[in-house]
Amino acid sequence: MKRIDKVYLYCEDSTKSYSREMLMTDIDVGSSASEIAEALNLLRNNVSADLNILVKQEKLLKIKGKPTRFLEKKLLSEKLGIHFINQNECSSIQQLLPKERRQMIHSPFSRLIGSDKSLASVIRLAEAAISYPPNGLPTLVVGDSGTGKSLLAEVMFEYGKHEGSFKKESKFVVLNCADYAANPQLLLSQLFGSVKGAYTGAEKNRIGLIEQANDGVLFLDEVHRLPPEGQEMLFVYIDKNEFSRLGETHHRIKSGTLLVAATTENPNSVLLDTFKRRIPVMITMPNLGERSFSERLELIESLYKAESAKVGMALQVSVEVLKSLITYCPKGNIGQLKSDIQLSVARALLEKKKNNLENLTITNDFLSPYVLKTLTQISLEEKREVAILVGMKDYCFGHEDVLAVSAEEFQYDFLTFYDKHKHGTYSIEQAFKDYSQEIARRSILDDNFTFFLNGDIKQIILTISDILYKDLGIIIDKDINTALALYIYNKNEHQLALEPLDSVEISDRVMKATRSIIKTLENENNMFFSNAEVNLLGNIINSCEDTGKKSDVGIVLCAHGDGVATEIAKVVNNLLGQTIVHPVNMGLEISPSDIYQELKRQLSRIAEQNIVLFVDMGSIATFESNLSQETGKKVITIESIDPLLVLETAKNTEYLSMNFKNVIEGIQVCNTRTFERITRRIENYFDSNKKKIVYTVCGTSEGSAQFLKENIKKVFRDLNIFDIEVQAIKGKDAHAIAANLDSKKELQVVAVVGTIDPKLEQVPFISLQEMVLRKGIDKLLLLSGAVVTEERYEKNINEFTKEVVLDMGMESIDKYLYLLSAEKMRKSLESFVLNVEQELKTTFSNNVLLKLFVHTACMIERVLLNGSEVVLQEKKEGKKELAQVIKKAFRRIEVEYNIDISMDECYFIVEIFEK
Repeated sequence: MKRIDKVYLYCEDSTKSYSREMLMTDIDVGSSASEIAEALNLLRNNVSADLNILVKQEKLLKIKGKPTRFLEKKLLSEKLGIHFINQNECSSIQQLLPKERRQMIHSPFSRLIGSDKSLASVIRLAEAAISYPPNGLPTLVVGDSGTGKSLLAEVMFEYGKHEGSFKKESKFVVLNCADYAANPQLLLSQLFGSVKGAYTGAEKNRIGLIEQANDGVLFLDEVHRLPPEGQEMLFVYIDKNEFSRLGETHHRIKSGTLLVAATTENPNSVLLDTFKRRIPVMITMPNLGERSFSERLELIESLYKAESAKVGMALQVSVEVLKSLITYCPKGNIGQLKSDIQLSVARALLEKKKNNLENLTITNDFLSPYVLKTLTQISLEEKREVAILVGMKDYCFGHEDVLAVSAEEFQYDFLTFYDKHKHGTYSIEQAFKDYSQEIARRSILDDNFTFFLNGDIKQIILTISDILYKDLGIIIDKDINTALALYIYNKNEHQLALEPLDSVEISDRVMKATRSIIKTLENENNMFFSNAEVNLLGNIINSCEDTGKKSDVGIVLCAHGDGVATEIAKVVNNLLGQTIVHPVNMGLEISPSDIYQELKRQLSRIAEQNIVLFVDMGSIATFESNLSQETGKKVITIESIDPLLVLETAKNTEYLSMNFKNVIEGIQVCNTRTFERITRRIENYFDSNKKKIVYTVCGTSEGSAQFLKENIKKVFRDLNIFDIEVQAIKGKDAHAIAANLDSKKELQVVAVVGTIDPKLEQVPFISLQEMVLRKGIDKLLLLSGAVVTEERYEKNINEFTKEVVLDMGMESIDKYLYLLSAEKMRKSLESFVLNVEQELKTTFSNNVLLKLFVHTACMIERVLLNGSEVVLQEKKEGKKELAQVIKKAFRRIEVEYNIDISMDECYFIVEIFEK
């Protein structure tokens, strides 16, 4: 390499090491000829000659002074945000900037990264709001969590003092409205003050925060949580600059407090409409993803410098780490970025102490997996841009030149944490694990998964998190938080039986931890878990350990309308923290053939071989077969774009690594839940307007009346009959039942169904026998006035008579059993019968079903108590194959009850079929 090239590279590296803030404030930036000569072991006069040549070639900028210093022009223009530097020498960096930018250097806003780029318009609005006489304009700052709304409010206050809008003794007072959302009276008292006796517990006069912040700034965070009465009082203050304390009606207090409010709500939401009408200035903070790569690099540099100050030593950060962090755009924005950088430093510090390393070096090994994923998901052009911006050499952040860190930030510093918790046997390795768990717990409390994460679910997830850490040493990240939140939400909302997953190997230690979680939640939160739900939770926990396992199922969402598919996919992908759902948008004017070609292109770009295609309507639903043939992938089309259904499917593929079959079954279960939820709401609506009723009665027990009620309701629901109520009533004889009916005269009685005829005039009676023989349900439907198609009628009536027969059978079985519960056996018995019917390709009559249920239930208890006692001396020829089918169908019952059902028992059941 030529000498002049070495000199140029040295200047380039030197320029790269300066932050924008240092370039604009430090007078000693740049490299002198003496420094370069010494560093490269060259003669000073030769270096000086090369530097002057490079200046003439417009590669370097000369900064006149003693000594003369040099900076690489291209990098300098990028860091300063200047399109082109048209001069080769200057006296100071400030001379290169436009006049307004030079003024900004001395403004408090200049310390905000992006003040001359993405935040330039934000700052102009903020300056205007503060400068408006006499006390500034009320301001609403809108933005997602972690975008810097609170910091902007603080800097606005500093700017006001800098410009003389506020006095030196003025205060910056903060109130987070969310902290008092559950107690509106206390919130209003905090805000406006109160007089003695204004409410229970108000024993003396209290000065509110508006009064305390007089001639300064009151910052109201999460202002949308302010109750309606508080909003009205706030608007009165905005309009008139006066307010009353709680309990005062006549006395008004004047104040010069400037209100700055912040919210994470969508600025277009109805909730903020009133605020936007009354607050004149609205500032929108950009998300991290909306900032340029160069700004993100500055943010990362700033955060690593802050961490360097905490640990008291220089940090060496690899180029690959910076590339990953620059392309990382978490939902929590800068706040989440800060936590991830903090964790990387803590991990590096642990590694240094464990291995007695000389330097504190941060590599990709210390970043969380979800941070590393992002670099693989950007375009090739973006990767090139990042590579050019970052360069090829590792970065070094020294601790001596960074700003002091606030006490609030410092409390999560690893060294402070270790000092606080250390004791005689407390190792630094254990301290790091505890520290990481503390950060994870804080992340759970800070995160907000919109509709399905409330305070109760957060506490449940914290409980799960603590047990996983204690028993397995697992620290769950934010993606697993989502899976757990969705699991608990579905569990609480639906209580629906789940189909068992295909066998997944789960270690004993994971199942032990899962059972510990179940026991804790059942005892402390009054929850109950079925075996399938326990298995599902075990799979989620297992995925925390087995991070390498991946589902071979891809998800594509196709919808009509501008950006509809993109928005739904964005919601799901943001909630799960990664790109799982691939959107395809369709304009209403696009032809089906063009849509087909676009879908084919999208499927070819997806690595997975099994595709779930969610579609909304139209001809797209017919593409399934052709797409499978032309792409060589298995495709199933689901005619729904319900975000909750898509979210559940994405969770099953990403966190549970389900195979294609289980994913499809999961869709079926979720769809059933949705259908039942909608049906319940429709029923609830009609319940309040019902004028007709069917009564079910039984003279021996409530059981028959109850199962008749449930089955009639099911038939009505399936046939869309919603205006008739069904109710079971008590009564030992016809007289008692008639008296009970007389008390409900406000409803028109369609019929009485059951085992006792109350002999009421103009009220038809339908016996239980008639219901079993079908003509009873025919009569009931005729009386109801319903119009039903023949196909739907046959399907529902067959199911009804079967259910009634089985309910009668279960009631009878309970009389014969000593140990087992007939109701708890029902699912196992139904599954056994269904398996036999499928193998034999037949459907049993109700008579055979009843005999089979009663015999099999009694047989299970007999074998459980005494073993198999049936021994057939003669086994019919040609029935061995049928007996083996029955033996195979018994497999689930054998496992469930830990018994062995002999072939003789199976041959006996063959005889039941034949009789």
